[in-house]
Amino acid sequence: MATPLPLTPGSPVREVNTIFLIMFYSGAVRIRVAHLGTDMFVSQISKVTWAFLAMAMLGRLDQFVASKGVSFTIAPLGAVCAVLFATPTSPAARKSNMFVAQIACAAFGVLAFSLFGPGWLARGASLAASIGFMIATGTTHPPAASLPLLFIDGAKLHKLHFWYALFPGAVGCLLLCLIQEVVIYSKNNFKF
Repeated sequence: MATPLPLTPGSPVREVNTIFLIMFYSGAVRIRVAHLGTDMFVSQISKVTWAFLAMAMLGRLDQFVASKGVSFTIAPLGAVCAVLFATPTSPAARKSNMFVAQIACAAFGVLAFSLFGPGWLARGASLAASIGFMIATGTTHPPAASLPLLFIDGAKLHKLHFWYALFPGAVGCLLLCLIQEVVIYSKNNFKF
């Protein structure tokens, strides 16, 4: 079992928990020092670390599928990582919202590309359909709204056709959710 870091005055963790906030007011710069509580500081570092590890794992998996010309580490999954690890209790982090929105929005992108080809009409129609779908079904997940645009503009993704609805978005989300569940289990059952 890991030994917790000493949190006494003068310890590295205690001293690092000071941040400087730079604020701009009417052209004037004001600097404010904010002291974060040690627990809050450690919690924030933990979230950042887990997000890094999750995306690094997806990046490692990329090496296995790189020969196929596709990638696990697409930009929307970076946003999913932020939602899952920075705001895990938000509605956007609900698993049902995530999977329904990812699959549907990706499918709207493929459909719009098939109907209108690459261009402004496909982009506008797919994004409007995605947002309308998420609102109508109550499955709002903002990172999913970028999937149709990614498909329309990403020539290397066109060969996936409707498989794009599952890969890389839904499969990537599944992997990120599994990693998040391991993190939650670890936090609840092990002391760091």
